[in-house]
This record gives sequence, structure tokens and C-alpha cells, in this order.
Amino acid sequence: MYRFDKVGEVKAAERLEIEGKIRSQALSPETNYGAYLVFKISDDAYGLNSIPCETFVASGDRLLPTNTATLDDTINRPLHALFYGNRLHKMKERVGLNPAAPSKRQDGWLEMHIGDFFIGAADTGDITMAVTEVKGHQLKGGLIVEGIHVRLNP
Repeated sequence: MYRFDKVGEVKAAERLEIEGKIRSQALSPETNYGAYLVFKISDDAYGLNSIPCETFVASGDRLLPTNTATLDDTINRPLHALFYGNRLHKMKERVGLNPAAPSKRQDGWLEMHIGDFFIGAADTGDITMAVTEVKGHQLKGGLIVEGIHVRLNP
């Protein structure tokens, strides 16, 4: 069951580019926020753990620090970890990063932290949030995207 009438599913793609925008005026000023990609992995997913995704938040023309995260939810699928766990380890060696893993939400969806941002009193531009994987050149599919969730940070 989905919260929205429509969700997006990546059936087969070599590049992954997910981007969302929100006007800063739609958010409370002088407040810290976090952006999260909300998604599921289908049972027949493939290629999603070949290389970590890059995540970023941009406020107007200001790019906030870039992070890396993986769409691989092996931690939530023990049998998958048993058979394919070495792939994630090899990926970390190859790329030299320790990407953040997604966490499971109470509603059954997974979420990946994209980044944090602060809305100042004078901010008037758009906030752009993105998840990209364009360097791996690996065919991937089975990603179901509900959307990008923006919420208050404590």
C-alpha cells in the first residue's frame, strides 16, 4: 500500500538520478531539516549495490556537503546477505568509501538519508535534494520510489 496515488519504479536503467525540490518559503524559517529518500526494493531487484549513490542537498546556489549511501538493504534480508554480502564488502574496497545503509521504517518502507539543511530567515530560493548513481555503468532495476520526505531535525 502506498501513501501516494503513484510511485515510481526503476525497471531497467544504467543511470539513477532522483531529484526533488521544495521552495524554502514553504518551510519554517530558522529551522533545521533532514531529507530522506523513501523507497522499497522489489524481490527481483538487481544492480542496486554495485556502487554507492551520491546524495546532496543544495540551497539556492549553495551546495551542502555531499554524502554517499547505498540502496542495498542486505541488512534487512538475511538470506540475501548470506549469498551476496561479499559484493558489498568488495564495493567498499573498490570505491574506498563506507556508505550509509538505508534504515527500515515502521511502515515497511526503507529510507536513505540524503542530507541536512537549515532554512534561514532570509532564504527565498529552492532547496534541491538529489540521489544519483551515474558512475557505475551497471544495469539496475527493482527500485520503487515513494518520494523524498523532508522533516524537522531535532
